[in-house]
Amino acid sequence: MALNKSSKFGATDNLDFNINTQEVQHVQVERKEIGTTQGRKGQKLKRINMAFSDINHEYITIESRRRGISSTAFVNQIIDDYRKRS
Repeated sequence: MALNKSSKFGATDNLDFNINTQEVQHVQVERKEIGTTQGRKGQKLKRINMAFSDINHEYITIESRRRGISSTAFVNQIIDDYRKRS
């Protein structure tokens, strides 16, 4: 209905409302990335409370800071690399 009305403000001037169905783009669903769900309702990731030795905890903390990512992202990266090699 609104497409057939003219705009008094000229907002629709020079706009083409003829949609060609062949131009529709397919959107690929991406998996949730680490750090993108905090504070968003209904956006939860699986969690595990884990204990690390002092030396491993220090390595995770230092290496993740050096790379500029969170500790969680770093540990997930390690697990992803290990899974790909196995």
